[in-house]
Amino acid sequence: MQQHYLDLTNPANVSPSANAAAGTTNRSTLDEDWLLIAGIVLAFSQLGFGFLEAGSVRYKNAQSIVIKVFLGMCLTVLIYWLFGYGFSYGDDFGTYFMGGTKLGAYNWAATEAQNDYSNFVFKATLSCIGVSIVSGGAAERLTFLAWGVLALFYSGFVSPAIVHWTNANGWLTKLGYKDLAGSGFIFYSAGVAALVVTVVSKPRKYRFDTNSTLNFQPFSSIYVAFGTVILFATWMFINGGQIQSGSSTPYVQGLVAVNTLIAGAAGGFWSFVIRYLTKETTSLFSISRGILAGLVASSAAAHESQIWATSIVASIAGIVYTLTATALPKFKLDDPVQIVPIFLHGGFIGVFFTGLLDVNGGLFYGKGMKLVGCQLLGLLIITVWVAFFVFFILIVLKGFAVLRIDSDAEVAGIDKEKCNYEAISFSNEDPQQVNIIKSIKSKAFKDRLKGHKDAIITLISPYGNNGNYLYSASRDGNVKSWDLLNRQIASKFLISKISDDITVQDQDENQQTMKGNIICAATFSEFNIYVGYDDGFIKSNNIKTGESVYAYQGHKAQITSIHFLNIRQLASSSLDGTVRLWDTTSNECEVIFNIGYPINLMNVIFDKEINLLYGKNTIVQIDPYKQSIVRSVQFPNFTIMSYLVHKTLLILGTIDNFMHIYEIQQLDQPNPQPIKVIVGLHGWALCMLVHDPYLYVGTDDKKIKVYEMKTWELKEEFSGHIDGVTTLALANGLLYSGSYDHLIRSWDLEEMYQRIRERAIMQKEDLNSRRYDVYLKSLPKKKKGLPKKKK
Repeated sequence: MQQHYLDLTNPANVSPSANAAAGTTNRSTLDEDWLLIAGIVLAFSQLGFGFLEAGSVRYKNAQSIVIKVFLGMCLTVLIYWLFGYGFSYGDDFGTYFMGGTKLGAYNWAATEAQNDYSNFVFKATLSCIGVSIVSGGAAERLTFLAWGVLALFYSGFVSPAIVHWTNANGWLTKLGYKDLAGSGFIFYSAGVAALVVTVVSKPRKYRFDTNSTLNFQPFSSIYVAFGTVILFATWMFINGGQIQSGSSTPYVQGLVAVNTLIAGAAGGFWSFVIRYLTKETTSLFSISRGILAGLVASSAAAHESQIWATSIVASIAGIVYTLTATALPKFKLDDPVQIVPIFLHGGFIGVFFTGLLDVNGGLFYGKGMKLVGCQLLGLLIITVWVAFFVFFILIVLKGFAVLRIDSDAEVAGIDKEKCNYEAISFSNEDPQQVNIIKSIKSKAFKDRLKGHKDAIITLISPYGNNGNYLYSASRDGNVKSWDLLNRQIASKFLISKISDDITVQDQDENQQTMKGNIICAATFSEFNIYVGYDDGFIKSNNIKTGESVYAYQGHKAQITSIHFLNIRQLASSSLDGTVRLWDTTSNECEVIFNIGYPINLMNVIFDKEINLLYGKNTIVQIDPYKQSIVRSVQFPNFTIMSYLVHKTLLILGTIDNFMHIYEIQQLDQPNPQPIKVIVGLHGWALCMLVHDPYLYVGTDDKKIKVYEMKTWELKEEFSGHIDGVTTLALANGLLYSGSYDHLIRSWDLEEMYQRIRERAIMQKEDLNSRRYDVYLKSLPKKKKGLPKKKK
């Protein structure tokens, strides 16, 4: 009776060099063909990683992340040819540290016992996989230069050392460490490197800023699914390609393939189950990445594990991925591709459970703790080695100021700033309308007002549209008064709650980032500025001198809005669920209205009414003096991002990039219907301003859209900001816009009106021209007396 494969003793990590060293010649040409085919298939894994990472980042960076994957592949193959392959599989002359032969393809062998050419194809493409994983940790942050240096250093030195220690003749393997296809020396190693990159490069700009409305949603779950399917197929060759003597062990290839298939299925299934039980929702992102976590865990011992054991290990990997992927943002770890929960955690689980469930040395098979200890020692050594050298190269790059992309490119999108164009262009606008709008070039842009170093949160003209002064405030506490006639700063100061003393402009402003010193809302009177902080504190300062006037205390959570209800009374709303009216002459709180829910936005019609947004979709009109709710309307079908009350209209900007316009009188009816739904914003409406007969909407796609309120047609788009437009104001006959890009831009409305009139004439002429063309085409038929064809 023939023995089953798992009843035999089989060493892990057998390589061609090991066979050659042992003097074996039992490798057939079929084995060499298998190894070469496996290497060729592994090259397709780069397409899988391209889809995986492009779908995980924001659309404006999808192209750049694929460029980094392909750049890493190119650099890895070249450096692996010159150094990596020799460091990994060359003769170390008894040092056990790193190989010193076979560098640059020198003295490669092509014999029956050893074929360095076929082995290089497989090992180089396998090394490319590790580098592609590291690129996920650098998503949306590292420069191309920094990534290129890191990829060369990692694939040419860091990873080859680990591979040399863990191959058949390596000192870790001789101690007893087991790892068939790279759960530790490829995937866990790359996961550690990606974690270091993520920590050192810090989160994406505004990623964990509770006041930011920037969209950090990943680009496409479908792309992630495509990438997962490609990687699932190539994983058969990642694991199976390590078995390089299939002709002498006929059962191995099938067992490895079955274990790999089962692992992917188990990881994906349990990721789906845990996601549904904890979130009560399903996610294509979650199930796709759960499959990958299961595959990573299978690579340690797919050749020496029973199928039931592999299914358990992969299930644990899928469960751990789902739980840790949810927990990472709580620690402010920005990992958009989720490399850490997939590869670091999955690799750790695969290597550790090999010590428990390996049939030839596992603890559960009565073999003792030796293998468990060796596996943990291997993981510890990999962690220290990779973390130290990756951290070192990143700190050097940071010291030369080439590590992270500049702020403007980050907020605008690397694709647009560094790759000339974005990977995706939207095309759901009316082509005829877009062509007509673009046929006359925009000349509305006037100039820029520079000076702020953080996002602009408020712009106010104290004297209205015809005033010659503009007040601005940014989140870091910088307040400026602009002389619009001379286009210069009239006064400036840094308002701080740390001290009542005036902080001069050139003072270190890093202190402003601590809790309680981030400005969340601001408004101006003729002489003072009123700012609300993230701890509920409100402070007023003189706009000209910057001197502290008064501190208003009472709110217990972040201030969300501040507006003047009338000349005397200041209204403030907070996440503590209250609206307070402050007498700015006596500096006392006159009214406290507790709505009972965190208030996200407040809209005040001067001297008339107060409207509030609480929760995701509820608008409330209150009478603070009578302590009563005048009207409460819930919109269950969407999440509201911004809103504006103008005369008889309620205008809502929603998270799905739509705008819904309602008649206020109809809101008292059950299930009110909008009079108009505007589509095609391509971003959230962050702010709105009405200047009859037009509605101006600032969006997070860096544009200001102008709609005619009679027809709700898009009449104009202002482009120029490189980040979302946060606030709008009218002054000196111009429209001013503040943005997350720290700039204030002005726009000539008279120029806009002229262009709108010109476009209307063009549209009319175009319509008449088409009618005339139809008339000319119909003349021959009229002359011949032929009846026209029915449409």
